[in-house]
Amino acid sequence: MSVFCYRHNKIVVKEILKKTTLEWDDIHDIVLEYDEDGYETYTFTKNDKTAIQIPVTRQYQDGAKSEIYALATDYHITFEERKGR
Repeated sequence: MSVFCYRHNKIVVKEILKKTTLEWDDIHDIVLEYDEDGYETYTFTKNDKTAIQIPVTRQYQDGAKSEIYALATDYHITFEERKGR
């Protein structure tokens, strides 16, 4: 289980035993991928090419995708949506 929070200056992912913080300036690109069953997963790839995948759950409020896209645009981060395999 994980909890995902995004703010204007960073992204925080809290898992049971671990907390990861990403600064927006450290993110190279964001991919929102949809699978054939309708599930969505965000992949945040950092400038050092490591990536964090975050499944979309009901914890997100309406409009989260728009807000993440707007922040990506503000920070000049590529945001891509695509259908998964």
